[in-house]
Amino acid sequence: MHEDYGHHEGNIDCYAAFKICGEDLLAEKIKNWLDKELNEKENLPLDLYSWRVLAFGKDYQHLLNIVEYDFRFRKIITHNGKLVMGFFHGPDIKINNLWLDGTGHMACAYFSVGDIYRGNFYANQYDQFLIDRVIQGVKCKAIPYTANKEGGYDWVDLNKGFVSTCAWYIFAKNRFNPLKLLSY
Repeated sequence: MHEDYGHHEGNIDCYAAFKICGEDLLAEKIKNWLDKELNEKENLPLDLYSWRVLAFGKDYQHLLNIVEYDFRFRKIITHNGKLVMGFFHGPDIKINNLWLDGTGHMACAYFSVGDIYRGNFYANQYDQFLIDRVIQGVKCKAIPYTANKEGGYDWVDLNKGFVSTCAWYIFAKNRFNPLKLLSY
């Protein structure tokens, strides 16, 4: 078990996969179970808010306000001398770090509900974290997993990229929802 209350993100993925494959009845069963499991819980991981919006659509956009207006999730940090805003993976007022995957989730979720302003804002926050890399002689860009090592991320190498973070950057910059295979 990933968290002490389960690993619901995988079930959101299953819902999305079933919907894409036209298995609406199975998808609806998963969604109903997730609603029962999560709707009464507070202080969930960030992706249990953003991914539900990405998978379930506009009826769930109110979940974005939970993390947008809660400074335990939404953070403003200084990075390379500039203020940058994004999201931490969970509610913790003491942590001054950004989970860059989650900032991408949120940008994509905002695009998916038609909030282009917030979607662009968070997608553009990512630009501050691009690092130059040379991999097998090829010049490229990368993005680390988090903005710094605070909050249990001492394992993150801030000079290297992370595949999922780069994927969410690409999704956000292209207004793409990977849980519905749609661009906005």
